[in-house]
Amino acid sequence: MSIVVLYVTIPLEILITLAGPFALGWWLARRYHVSWSLFGIGALIFAGSQVVHLPLLGGLTALFQQPWMPKPAEAGRLLFNACVLGLAAGFSEELARYAGYRWLARTARSWREALMLGAGHGGLESVVFVGLPVAITFIAMAANRPLNLSGLGAASAQIAAYWSQPAYLPLLGALERAFALADQTALSVLVLQVFVRGKPLYLLAAIGWHALLDAAAVYAANFWTPPAVEGLVGLMALVSLGVIWYYRPRVVGAASAAMTM
Repeated sequence: MSIVVLYVTIPLEILITLAGPFALGWWLARRYHVSWSLFGIGALIFAGSQVVHLPLLGGLTALFQQPWMPKPAEAGRLLFNACVLGLAAGFSEELARYAGYRWLARTARSWREALMLGAGHGGLESVVFVGLPVAITFIAMAANRPLNLSGLGAASAQIAAYWSQPAYLPLLGALERAFALADQTALSVLVLQVFVRGKPLYLLAAIGWHALLDAAAVYAANFWTPPAVEGLVGLMALVSLGVIWYYRPRVVGAASAAMTM
């Protein structure tokens, strides 16, 4: 029965992670009349950030493998690694987002445009890092499941582990992507404040929040169950939604406007 349910939940995860960002973009375009080109720019910003992020991770890994490089104590190594990974992601993506506002989306200075940029940024992340890999793995595992792989111990064990995973796990993966979209839109709103308020500290705030989001998830995943980790990620996504709501445009009511006349 678990395998039968997985044939439902895994395709559902694929659908949500591949189509969900575009559904969000479609809603934003209709609700706020923003251009789809901003969605594309947001995706391009994420792609550009990975040109820095991935080599940076490789360089840091090679650096800490050097015998002369000081190593953190064993007790604090996991926390140290989580913080380094979070900061690497925060610096790479938020500096790329800043560059995107400055040179690619020079006229995008409104809250609604920031939402569309964030949807594109988080959308490409969802498609490339989750949706496509999950889809490719599912197709391969479904094709090989009926085969007799008893002579291939590692491959057989891998396929058996894949089809014995809890049926709810793929739905948690889809939920995590929804949380990440909330985070990415909030980060786009934060970096926007650098330009509309003229305060560079907002860039540092975005880097810090991004680093905390990633570091907390990485650290918790080593101790907590997947549902508990997603509960933490969900709580942090609520904070991100609060950031989006806080910086929304304020509309002056008719009564207040009349009092000032």
